[in-house]
Order: sequence, then structure tokens, then C-alpha cells
Amino acid sequence: MGPACGAPGRRRISEFITLEVLLAGVNSYSLMLGTLVCFLAAVLQGYTGFGSALIMFPLMTVIYPPVTGIAIAAIVGSVSLWPLFPNAIRCATRREILPLLAATLLATYLGTLVLIRIDPFYIRLAIGLFVILAAILMLANIQYRGPRGTWTSIGVGVIAGFLTGSLGVPGGPILVLYFLAADTSAAEQRANLVLSTGVIITVLAAGLVLAGKLTAADALQSAIITTFAFAGMYLGAYLFLVAPVSWFRLVALIAVLAAGLSAIAAALQGAA
Repeated sequence: MGPACGAPGRRRISEFITLEVLLAGVNSYSLMLGTLVCFLAAVLQGYTGFGSALIMFPLMTVIYPPVTGIAIAAIVGSVSLWPLFPNAIRCATRREILPLLAATLLATYLGTLVLIRIDPFYIRLAIGLFVILAAILMLANIQYRGPRGTWTSIGVGVIAGFLTGSLGVPGGPILVLYFLAADTSAAEQRANLVLSTGVIITVLAAGLVLAGKLTAADALQSAIITTFAFAGMYLGAYLFLVAPVSWFRLVALIAVLAAGLSAIAAALQGAA
């Protein structure tokens, strides 16, 4: 008598989900570098309150194939921000954040449909150039001085969301320029940034997962890296209490510039 109906299928599924099979799809060298990059980026985020995406996104596209690197960075970045959501929801400026989030949800998801079809060369090049531009703007301390209102918030949400979704470009600097120029408290500004950034990269990660751009091995790496990112956040928060801020901000922006140049170099090397 042959094996019971469905038994082979159950065996194959069991073999597929074993830890050994998942680990076989993990490049230990890439995992080590990705963990180091995200840990240091999280330290920066915990210390200064900005910059993690500007380092994670370009460097993860160098370590991994661009779309995979963006997906892992988006998962790590979004999960790291989730614990901040409850307080951010309470403190956010609703008249500005609600229309922006509505626009961001749609624009980011539509952008991911573009991202999965773009040549890796253009993804790395776009991320590198944008990150360098963002660092220069922050070094120059340039601020948004234009109009504010519902339609402006929608426009900012569309631009930041679509850029992030379509090219994997961190939309954070656009949001920083917009929200930090608002005549609101620091708590409201921070809450607006946490919510808008968190929603953008969460939708980006979800879009890439739904498009089948993240394997089980990639998901395992994301979980491992996220654990170290949380540790980096706490370390950065501790350093904020004991280390001088003045020089650290400059070092952080130099690191962002270096990350952007690395992405451009990888793009040019891949095209050669």
C-alpha cells in the first residue's frame, strides 16, 4: 500500500520551512555587513533623531541586490519606529499629518510598482545622488519657507512617498524640511516625522513583500538585523546623555555623504 494521500506534500513543506533550509539561503558575509550598517545607523537615529534611512538605504543596496536591500532596510527601519507610534499619534498635528499620510499611502504603494521594474543601476544612482543632496541641504541648514495647508501637505506626501516607493530614495529629508519649518512644538514636529516616515517605509516594505521581492531567507535576515537595530537605538539614546552633540552631528552628515558616494560607486561599477 502506497503512502497516505498528501503525505509527500506535507514532507516537502516541512523540509522547506526548516531552519537549515532558511540558513542555506543566507549569505553570512552580507548578513554581517547589513547588521553592522543597520546597527550603526540606528545608533545615529537614537542619538541625533535623524539619518538612519540616509545611511541604511544606500549601503544596503550595495551589500544586497538593490530591491532586496531596500526591502530589508524598510522592514528594519519601520519595525524600529513602531514602538514610537502610540506617543506620536497623541502628539501629531492632525491638520497637517492626516492629509499627508493619506497621500503618502497611495503614492508610496504606486511607487513600489515602478521600483520592481527599474534597472539596479538607476536605483543605486538615484539613491546615492539624493542622499548626497540631502546631506548638503542639512549641512547648509536650509529650511522650507513656503506655504502650508492641506494641499501643501498632500503635495509633500505625494513627493516623499513616490520618491521613496519608486526609487528607494529615503523621503525623510523632504519631510524634515517641511515639518521642522512649522510653527509647532518640538514634540509635535518629532511626532509628525515619526508617523510620516514610519508609514512611508512600512508601506514600501509591504509593497515589496506583496510583490514577492522578499524570500523567506531575506525575512530571516530582516528579523536578525532588526534585533541589533533595536540595540543600536538604545545605545544612541544613551550616548545622547553622555556625549557632546556638536561634533556628532557633523560626523553623522559625513557618514551620510559617504553612504551616498558608496551607492554611486556601486552603480558605476555595476555598469562598467
